[in-house]
Amino acid sequence: MRVGSVAAGAGGYCAPAAPVGRPRAVPQLHCYVALHGGVLMTVDRTITVRRLRTGSVFRLLAAGIFFSTVPFFILMGGFAGLGFNTLRWNNEPVLGIKGLLLSPLMGLIAAAIFTALAGAGVSFGLWLHSKFRPLTLRMLEDTDTPAT
Repeated sequence: MRVGSVAAGAGGYCAPAAPVGRPRAVPQLHCYVALHGGVLMTVDRTITVRRLRTGSVFRLLAAGIFFSTVPFFILMGGFAGLGFNTLRWNNEPVLGIKGLLLSPLMGLIAAAIFTALAGAGVSFGLWLHSKFRPLTLRMLEDTDTPAT
C-alpha cells in the first residue's frame, strides 16, 4: 500500500505523521541564524515509516562510522608519530612517521569493516521490526523561505 508522503522526495513510501483519528501535535519551529544574516526556520516533524531501504541504512551508518572512526585513527596516528604504541599492523607496532601516514588508511579499513558488519545487522533487525510495527522517526526539516 503506497501512502502519500509527508516529506518531499520520499517517493510515497512514508505514512502520514499520525494515524487518522488521532490529533496531530503542533509542529515546533526552530530558528538558526544563517551565515548571510537571516534566520533560517526549521520544523520538527514526525514521520512513520513502514520499512527503510537497505541502502539508506548503510548510508546512515557509513556517515556516522566514517566520520567518527577515521578522525580517531588520525588522532592515534598522531600519538604513534610521537612514539606511543597506539597502532598495530599484523601485531607489530607502527610508530613514527609511518604510523602518522598509515593511520588514515587504517581508519578507512576499520570503518569499512564496521559499516559492513553493523549495516548487515541493523538492516536485518529493522526488517524484523517492520514485520510487527512501523518505525516512527523525528526529523528537522528546513522551511522554504528564510525569515529575515
